[in-house]
Amino acid sequence: MVLSRAVLLAGLALVLAACSRPMPAPPEPLPVPASVDTVAVVLEPIPPPVVEVDTVVAEPEVPPEILLLGRVFEAMGGREAWREVSAYATEGTYSASTRIGQTTINTRSLVAGLRRIRAEQSTPVGDVLALVNGTEGTLFVDGDRGAYGEVFATGVVTQVLFSLPFVLLNADSLTFSREPESPGGLAVLRYEAPGIDAVYRMHVGADGRPIEIVSTQPGPVGPTTVTHRFFRFEEVDGRLVPGTVQQLADGRVTGTTEITRFTVNPEVPPGTFAGG
Repeated sequence: MVLSRAVLLAGLALVLAACSRPMPAPPEPLPVPASVDTVAVVLEPIPPPVVEVDTVVAEPEVPPEILLLGRVFEAMGGREAWREVSAYATEGTYSASTRIGQTTINTRSLVAGLRRIRAEQSTPVGDVLALVNGTEGTLFVDGDRGAYGEVFATGVVTQVLFSLPFVLLNADSLTFSREPESPGGLAVLRYEAPGIDAVYRMHVGADGRPIEIVSTQPGPVGPTTVTHRFFRFEEVDGRLVPGTVQQLADGRVTGTTEITRFTVNPEVPPGTFAGG
């Protein structure tokens, strides 16, 4: 060991000093550091702390018009119930005040899509039949063919778009948007149909039931605000339909329709919508 060697050297110096003349003292030996085992330490990078975060996938925001339309469907029996409707038929009466007095017209209709419509009227002055089959439309008065063509077909669709069952049946073919509430505080659902210039606004009550449909339509003396108001909702095969519809022009009542029969998915014989 290094320390033992230093002690031996010191002892030897004492012996020599005793046996001879004095000798200069040897220099003090430099201290020898103790041996140290050297270990190379490699510092590994410390990973950042792991913070657990609850991952929440945000649901896509539902457009306001879809929410309002959903409320309407829910109030009228459910969207799935109306999607099962491929066609419907109605029977009823239309009463109006005319220059010759109160007039009642018997009505029947059959609808199987946005442009497959058959509407019949029995009036005191004759029978009227209106047919729409795609872009083709035909009007018969007492069996004689009158107006026909795409313009007539578009005119019929423009009027039938006031019908609440017609809107529910053809909802997938219409374009909807949400508008600010009406002055009376009713929710407003705006809709349009392809190929139709008119815009329609459905005013919806707090329970989701439509109160009325309003649209500006061309009239003989200029644009007219036409309104159809719905009353006396009745259940038909789990779906609600209005039993009474009141028609107004610029706020004035022009007539009332009473639906006496509403049939879901009636038989549609071939040629039902053909104009011949």
